[in-house]
Amino acid sequence: MKKLKPHHYIILLTVCVAITVIIVALTLGKNVAISVLCTGIGCIIGLILGFVIRKNKNASK
Repeated sequence: MKKLKPHHYIILLTVCVAITVIIVALTLGKNVAISVLCTGIGCIIGLILGFVIRKNKNASK
């Protein structure tokens, strides 16, 4: 099995968040969907920052 590159993880997480937000919006309502969206955006930003920091540490070695 191939190992995924960092940008593939970001794309995969973005798609999962989008699908989850749509499902939550249809079942639980708009306010909960906005909350899930904010949480998902925070996770994506954290993942991006983690990859950038790791890339910088590996480049400096």
